[in-house]
Amino acid sequence: MVVSLESSRPVRAGWSALLAVVLAAGVAVVHGTPPARAAQDPVACTNAIGLVNGGFEVPYLPLGGQGFFDQSVVPGWLTTATDSFIEFWGSGFNQVPAAVGRQFAELNATQPSTLYQDLPTIPGTTMRWSLRHRGREGNDTMAVNIGPAGGTLTEQRQITDGRNAWGSHSGLYTVPAGQTTTRFAFAAVSTHRGGLSVGNFLDDVTFGTAACVVATQTVTSPTGGTWARAGDVLTHTVTASSGGGNPASSAVFTGTLPPGVSYVPGSIRVTSGGVTTALSDAPGDDVGDYDLLNRRVTVRLGTDATSSAGGRLDSGDVRVVTYQVVVNPSITAATATTEPTVSFFDPLTGSTKNARANPAVITLNPLADLTTALVRSGPGPVVAGAPVRYRATVTNPGQAAEPRGESSAFSARLTSQLPSGLGAVTATVPGGTCTVANGTLTCELGTIAKGETRTVTVDGTPAEDTPVGAALELRVTASTASRDLDATNDSASVTDPVTFSADLGVTLGATPSGPAAGTDITYAAVVTNQGPSRARTITLTDAVPAGTSYAGGDCTSSQEVGGTVLRCPVPDLGRKQSTTVTVVLRTDPSSTGQVMNTVTVSAATADPSSADNTAAVPVDLTTVADLGVTLTSVAGSTVAGQDVTHTAVVANRGPSTARSVGLAYSVVVDGAPPPAGFGVTGSVPGGNCTTDPTQVVAPATAPTVRCTLPELLPGATATVTLVTRTVPDRPGALTGTATATSTTADPQTGDNTRSLTTALTTPSDVRAVLTVRDTDDVAPTNVRLGGSTTFTLGVTNDGPATARGTTVSIAVPAGARATLDAGGPCAGLAGCTLAAIPVGTTVTLTGTLDAGTAAAGAAIVTAVATPTTADPDPANNTAEVALQIGAPALQLSVIGAIADPRRTLGAGVGDLVFWTYVVTNTGDVPVSGLDAVLPGGAAVTGATTCQPGILPVGQTTACRATAAQRVGPDDLQALEVTTTVQALGSWGGGIELRTPPATGALRTVLPLMLVPTELLTGPAPIDVELRPAAAATLVDSPGAPAGSGQPALLATALLLVGAATALALRTLHRRRA
Repeated sequence: MVVSLESSRPVRAGWSALLAVVLAAGVAVVHGTPPARAAQDPVACTNAIGLVNGGFEVPYLPLGGQGFFDQSVVPGWLTTATDSFIEFWGSGFNQVPAAVGRQFAELNATQPSTLYQDLPTIPGTTMRWSLRHRGREGNDTMAVNIGPAGGTLTEQRQITDGRNAWGSHSGLYTVPAGQTTTRFAFAAVSTHRGGLSVGNFLDDVTFGTAACVVATQTVTSPTGGTWARAGDVLTHTVTASSGGGNPASSAVFTGTLPPGVSYVPGSIRVTSGGVTTALSDAPGDDVGDYDLLNRRVTVRLGTDATSSAGGRLDSGDVRVVTYQVVVNPSITAATATTEPTVSFFDPLTGSTKNARANPAVITLNPLADLTTALVRSGPGPVVAGAPVRYRATVTNPGQAAEPRGESSAFSARLTSQLPSGLGAVTATVPGGTCTVANGTLTCELGTIAKGETRTVTVDGTPAEDTPVGAALELRVTASTASRDLDATNDSASVTDPVTFSADLGVTLGATPSGPAAGTDITYAAVVTNQGPSRARTITLTDAVPAGTSYAGGDCTSSQEVGGTVLRCPVPDLGRKQSTTVTVVLRTDPSSTGQVMNTVTVSAATADPSSADNTAAVPVDLTTVADLGVTLTSVAGSTVAGQDVTHTAVVANRGPSTARSVGLAYSVVVDGAPPPAGFGVTGSVPGGNCTTDPTQVVAPATAPTVRCTLPELLPGATATVTLVTRTVPDRPGALTGTATATSTTADPQTGDNTRSLTTALTTPSDVRAVLTVRDTDDVAPTNVRLGGSTTFTLGVTNDGPATARGTTVSIAVPAGARATLDAGGPCAGLAGCTLAAIPVGTTVTLTGTLDAGTAAAGAAIVTAVATPTTADPDPANNTAEVALQIGAPALQLSVIGAIADPRRTLGAGVGDLVFWTYVVTNTGDVPVSGLDAVLPGGAAVTGATTCQPGILPVGQTTACRATAAQRVGPDDLQALEVTTTVQALGSWGGGIELRTPPATGALRTVLPLMLVPTELLTGPAPIDVELRPAAAATLVDSPGAPAGSGQPALLATALLLVGAATALALRTLHRRRA
């Protein structure tokens, strides 16, 4: 920090272009001058009057340029020219240099006119004017005119100068009485060229009061105050400001060093126009020097200053001189005073004047003796969390032999390393500042003069959570930048034991308001510590009220004398801290009235007031029971005339106990009261049911049963069994409606009523049985093509109710027709409707089935009996009979023959026997796919060759075994060879037809049947016709005795080829020869 001592700088009063006060930036300022020392003189340049822009330096022109400017942009100067132009030349334009500075003016710009300024003036004031004049092309002459603004001007002098040099001219003018505004003007008289607008150059014009310089001094110390210690470097700064109406010439700064300091070589600096120049200490080489013998710093100031003479300070010019000194070591204090001056010549008075700067006084190597005392204010002990105040006094008795100022404690400071247990520390001191940072208290006390005292008030709060048994110690220490003669008395401390006090309080709230019995009440106990100390080991107790139980929260429950007690731990609470303890009590569903709950809070820390440690809140209970009913049907009969059972379950969803619970149940059929004979009864465990007697005497009223229970606890259910008696043959929608009620309020009655509809039915199990007589009594049933047969349809009602409106229909194959016999309910029809069939009754219908044009093959005859009443088993309403239209029949004959050569002694072992199977269609339908198979379906040995195609009705065909059967010894023993086969075919689109087994026998003794082998081994000829045996001759076998009865049938007599397309069956006659 830098501390400066300065006075006000000069100010030119009463003129719009007064000089600004120049202050040293960033420097703290201490005003005032010790008594008995010379004061600053002058403090300001009062009543100074002078021209503005007398050197025509504004507005700016490029060097060597020339220009015309409107008077509005030229500070100070005005013109009487009608175009308002003022002409400026830059130094060097047309080889004409400026007299001073870098610019000058030509008197007239474009036309003859007057160039002037109007100044405020004080009548009776003597003012001096000066100017520089020069001709342009030769001798030019102009006049200086001064007088009242707007009035007649008085010519002061005519001035003539040639073109080769600038002339200097000056004069005095005393302002007449009453003239407060004075015009200072120039007018052209003549020019070398002849035209008044060309010529008469002007520069460096002044017109004003006496010259004035104000000197202002500051001294800065590294200590930042008005004192310094040995080795400190002090910087002296003197600002010379010219503020008079005329220039100050021959300006010289002089500053003499006081005792106790030494000059810092090479430290002289001068600043002008923002440019600082370092000056040497030696004389004769620049404008500054240091006189070692006289301990004096000299700087020649102003324009054109030299190493031997001062220069000129125009009004508004400022020069700043700085130099440095170092404080010499010393065991004693001293006061250093510096009083520099600026001397200058005043051209108005013609005398040399001195501007005396304000004295700078600084104490060197000060001494002090600080003593510190500390006390705690206020009665009573130190309480954790409660404010505490200390007063620290710092006194400077000083040193008796030292002057008061030289025994001051400069930069006095009080510090304390604050104890960790002391918080929120603030401190105040009159005339100083205190701060707390990083646990350290620092109070800047400023300068404590000899005999003075500073009192620091320290406020803080001991930590509310200070450990039990701890003490609080505060220590403070004073210090100063001055040399302290006795440091042992700079510190003081106070130690106090810390006590504790915590004012606990509790408030209690309950939600909801007006709860229903059986629900929970949530209590919020807000425990607050008003302090000042932290409350430790806090407990909230709650004696559970009668009719409630602990349901949850932050507590533990214990049984004690008088009931259940809750103890709820509470965390330690600091000052102004609160916490909420939640307790949930569940009310008994059967409770009524009011619940009063009381809580109490306590702690291990002392409580100064127990009045707010208990809180209670009453809660009025209501009773609410949400009843609901469900209605279901019990599995069983829904047949009219039988009992129908419903079950009603009444549930109490709580929360309270439902009292005087009732259930009313009534029934209607198809939305109306049922007919007489209907009745309702009920039963409920733990209750009773009564039936409305009006249901018997007034059947138009819906039968009703009413059941009651004394109470129903929350969550409990009551099951009511409801039985409705019905009457036979009264179908319809049986609707039972159950409504639950209670004297306890029900918040939701939408579920108190339920209805259930059961469909009362009158079912009748109708069963149909159909039989059709077979024309040949062989299964399956056959009806010859175009033929007819009879049938019987039995319709039986197996109950349990009368079958009504039973529709009977018979379906037959296309082309066939079914006709019911006369005398029955459906005479001559294929179907009809039976009005009523009592239970257990069978209606028998007979009729005729006429095949008509129905195609041969399999067919189905279907009979259906469907009642309009419900039928529990509709599957037996339909009866079907499978039959065949057509009566197919085949006749099978088996003929055997032994292949040639002729045998005379009968057959022998190994002879080949060939079999021929003759098949005749004796039925009424064509047969196709003929074949011969062994009984059971196995193929004959070697298979058969049957003529393919259809065997028409009445026609015959033959099949052959492709492999011969060999005669075996057993055959010879049995005197014959035998085989058994069946004929197989199909008809009616694939229905199989099989003949009974037929056996063929061939004798093995004479006479034999001999056939050439070639006729027996190939396929049978197509359209073979069996002809009568008249063409055949039975002969005895070769070698057989005549008339032995063993004929041999010639092959040609057995099978002859004919042209017919069908086979004709003829009887074969054997003729004995």
